[in-house]
Amino acid sequence: MIYIYRLFYFFLKTTLLTLKPFLSKKTKQWMNLRSNLDYLHFNQKGSIWFHASSGEIEYCKSVITEIRKISPHTPIILSYSSPSAEKLLFNIKTQVDLVFPIPWDSPHSVKSTIEHLKPQIVIFSRTDFWPELIHQFKKYKIKIAAISMFPRLHFFSRLTYKWLIKDFDLITTVNSQKSVELSTLLKRPVLTFADTRFDQVFSRLQSPSRVHFETNANNKKIIFASTWPEDEKSIFPCLPEVLKLGYQIILCPHDVQNAHSLLAHLKNYKVDLLSTIADTQNMPNNFQILLVDKVGYLADIYRYTDIAFVGGSFKKRIHSVMEPLCTKNVVFFGPHFMNNPEAIETEKMGFTFKVRNAKERIDVIRSQRPNKLQKNRELSQVFAEKHRGSSILVAQALLDKIMPRAEDF
Repeated sequence: MIYIYRLFYFFLKTTLLTLKPFLSKKTKQWMNLRSNLDYLHFNQKGSIWFHASSGEIEYCKSVITEIRKISPHTPIILSYSSPSAEKLLFNIKTQVDLVFPIPWDSPHSVKSTIEHLKPQIVIFSRTDFWPELIHQFKKYKIKIAAISMFPRLHFFSRLTYKWLIKDFDLITTVNSQKSVELSTLLKRPVLTFADTRFDQVFSRLQSPSRVHFETNANNKKIIFASTWPEDEKSIFPCLPEVLKLGYQIILCPHDVQNAHSLLAHLKNYKVDLLSTIADTQNMPNNFQILLVDKVGYLADIYRYTDIAFVGGSFKKRIHSVMEPLCTKNVVFFGPHFMNNPEAIETEKMGFTFKVRNAKERIDVIRSQRPNKLQKNRELSQVFAEKHRGSSILVAQALLDKIMPRAEDF
């Protein structure tokens, strides 16, 4: 199978390099990462190597922190494969000894990387399994793990998992049912731990907020977060009614570079741009709509909102509901949320809500009268608190199950 993959990958790589002048800026950025050799400046051997594509980095941050506490002198390195990962590295760089983009998944590139770094264990965060990389890890007898998986088992993924991860030294999921399904498929044990991102979110909440709003009972706030155009089509018709219900509105598009393009739809409202606010520790209290056009503020803004719509859910895949749950928001979302275990579980429990159109969106917001709003906020907090502490368990499982001897660390 690996030889078929190599042939396919060689053809794909050659095609991309040939067509590079005509490809999109984003694709060119992805290709340029493959040629980055920054790791050559790193000379420590025997590292713990974490790998993630982009947003999957969030699943391993708190695990890295726990391993660092247990084993402060063991080198930890982190690789990624998408340019979008770089905006997520700001709060983990101090915890790792090297951050670098993964090379081309071809034999020579992968061998050169492994032979230079000589890790003792490689941990894939959730997904992003590269066949050549895994093949060479096995060839060099380097131990391999996958953590925080939430596999959606269909025909192609079943074949892929049976080929690539069956012989991993440790596999964990964030859902007991998924562990059973994956264990049955691979005919091997699969462990279950709560989502490690809860610990990462709670850790961030202990840090000072980048924004500060004066809070009082008369200033209820609702946020439409990480929205795509597909989400926004059903948001715009709701805005007049949301304002009538007494809410201040915060709109944060997934790609903040597109924020200014939304102004044409908001011309009839009083809109404040985050970028024009000189002191974010003294946010204005009299805005109708706050448009977030800067990166890195969403998680902190959640601390001050009461209700949160999580975007991507009218497009294809919902973004994380974890941050708003941990900050006691009442959460609702569109119909495409089956990629997110927390959204699935809380929707079944009845304190997060699925909406299919603008009318249902307004119905949910209107239904959150003071007593019900407070009760649902408390349920969000209880749910989030129950999921704390998994990162230390995952870290210990890695040390106990994979490392030669835990006492060496």
